[in-house]
Amino acid sequence: MARWPERNVIEKGKLILCEGNADEAFLRAIIRKRNLGDVSIRNTSDPDQTKVGGISRFGDLFLAITTFRGFENVTDILVVCDSDDDPEGNFNSICEQISRANTKTMPPDIFGIPEGYLYPTQTAPSVKIMSIPWIDVRGNLECICCESAMERSEHSEAMMNFAAATGALHWDSANSVGKFKMRALLAASNRQDPSIGIGKLWSNNDDDQFVPLGHSSFDKVADELMAFLS
Repeated sequence: MARWPERNVIEKGKLILCEGNADEAFLRAIIRKRNLGDVSIRNTSDPDQTKVGGISRFGDLFLAITTFRGFENVTDILVVCDSDDDPEGNFNSICEQISRANTKTMPPDIFGIPEGYLYPTQTAPSVKIMSIPWIDVRGNLECICCESAMERSEHSEAMMNFAAATGALHWDSANSVGKFKMRALLAASNRQDPSIGIGKLWSNNDDDQFVPLGHSSFDKVADELMAFLS
């Protein structure tokens, strides 16, 4: 059985668009864990056979979904991106990409352009953008996952000592600090596969093995997902 649905078919009226496979795995897991509802999820590696994703490919994804079977039934779209080290810059980049995609859709200008994070457009389908860890917080998925994982792992203190000793705790990039801490913690906690990537954490449907998804670090994201899916 395929891990995920056919990529060029949209099954539900609510659609989440995210950056990559790891983000999609996380979103599916937290929606399942917290019983938030039914939704279709696609990521920026889906538009073509290259399977190359990233924040710069949201425009390609918006254009691609207009050709997917079931798009005509989509009522609401939630874009989920990382804040990275420039939440405002990422928001503006996605809006610009949607604008460019609108020049190529048939008919043109299918998608509305949000005025700010968490402000849905008054269009059909509506479009709303949310960032992780949060709309005014620098960082990425690893940052909030690390908060949760540190309460579960017996290696948290050792990881923090390692990060301090290497100077990683004082790096300028919140993104890089989050990735460093999460990768070190995962490597120390997974003897069978110390190179495991964050996207594989939820591949066996064991949502709480390393990163408990009921942790408060995920509450804002989960609340927004619940509001979107209600």
